[in-house]
Amino acid sequence: MHGKIGIEVFFGVLASLITLFISLINYHKTNDEFFKELFTEFNVRYNEMNDILDHIKGTEILNDAQRTTIIDYLNLCAEEYMWVRKGRIPFHIWKSWMNGMRLHFEKPCIKEIVEKESRFWKSSYYGFLETVFIQQIIR
Repeated sequence: MHGKIGIEVFFGVLASLITLFISLINYHKTNDEFFKELFTEFNVRYNEMNDILDHIKGTEILNDAQRTTIIDYLNLCAEEYMWVRKGRIPFHIWKSWMNGMRLHFEKPCIKEIVEKESRFWKSSYYGFLETVFIQQIIR
């Protein structure tokens, strides 16, 4: 009788371990798929803005399309930051993105907009604007 109970317990534990293993695989697969979706979406959105951002030299007077693009870029950066904080985007990717942000945010006319947004709309950016200054993305 004890042998039969021991076998049932063994197979019960084995089934539980297999279920746990499959659940972990599915969890990681789902996270990877979600990350890929976010990464792809963010890159598509950035690519739509890239030409305008790259053509801003830094000291010119911005037109409405350029200002709108900068605000859209700040919103994109804030969304990326929010997903980093939720652990959905790896930090090494965030660091790479921050290096790109730094190139744009160092341009005086863009820096001015970022600083203005920080004063008036800080809470609208999920804590991103505080991070911009704390991590010295803008110097």
